[in-house]
Amino acid sequence: MIRTSAYRAMRTVTAAAIAGLIGISTAHAQSYPTKPIRIISGVGVGGTFDIFMRALADELQQRWKQAVVIEPRPGGNFVTAARACATAVPDGYTLCSLSGDNIVFPEFLVRDLGFNIRGDLKPIVNLFFNPQMLVVTSSLNARTLDEVAAAAKLRPKTLAFVAPAPTSRLFLEDFNRKHGLDIVNVPFRGGSDALSNLLSGSIHFIFTGAANFPPLIEDGKIYPLAVDSTRRLADYPNVPTVREAGYTGALVRNYLGLVGQAQMPDALVAQINAQVNAIMNDPTFRKRQLIERGLEPANGSPQDFAAFIAADRIESEKLVKEANLPMQ
Repeated sequence: MIRTSAYRAMRTVTAAAIAGLIGISTAHAQSYPTKPIRIISGVGVGGTFDIFMRALADELQQRWKQAVVIEPRPGGNFVTAARACATAVPDGYTLCSLSGDNIVFPEFLVRDLGFNIRGDLKPIVNLFFNPQMLVVTSSLNARTLDEVAAAAKLRPKTLAFVAPAPTSRLFLEDFNRKHGLDIVNVPFRGGSDALSNLLSGSIHFIFTGAANFPPLIEDGKIYPLAVDSTRRLADYPNVPTVREAGYTGALVRNYLGLVGQAQMPDALVAQINAQVNAIMNDPTFRKRQLIERGLEPANGSPQDFAAFIAADRIESEKLVKEANLPMQ
């Protein structure tokens, strides 16, 4: 009888404690935010992802009546931003805008991450997909992938390629291997730096977000060779997909999402998700910040984003194994 009474008392205390924690989490979500929020970004300043996140931060700032500051943390094999995100206090005041390059690929490419990439991050919302485009500097006079291969054979070890993300790097590895080439991959901290070097002639190709290129294509400074989408882009109906251009390797989509720490209260995650989705669904914001920039809106629930990341992880691992890339 004594044991039973003690057990019942313990259950009552435990239930009360859990109810108290839930109450605290709910109250925190209802009053949030009461101070400035920072958003750690996995990319450098000036590129498509950075421009979008600053526009989103402005909208959140108007709704929340608190400062929302973008904090770029590029580099470090795409791990720096994700690690900073995972180890931050899970109170909703450190959010993170990360892509698959930050939250999926490092598991298969970086030996010492310094955190649990699967267990320490909590998906909040997938923001958009970013179609990638392979472009070449017009000075090379190449208009197809076959012409690129021919030019590379005439100038061994002199042509340079920028692959800002693992997916584009794997495309280059496959292209070099298939054609017996030695095009060099040159690392850059962000897309804007790479574009500057493409225009200056120090590099010859880049494979990154299609939204970066319209003015340069119109001015004839660069030429589009292929896109990584499943079908041709509406704005570039004459540019083939990489599949149509002959690439047969694995492909994963380029995307940007908002994540937090694993211990963030679910009620707070749901609240932030709802606020961001409301902004993303606003017709004016959607048109100016997504459609006109060549970005494909994603949206959805935290559960939708978590399921997408799980599927992306499977395909990304296949892609890394296919290219036989070593851990670093």
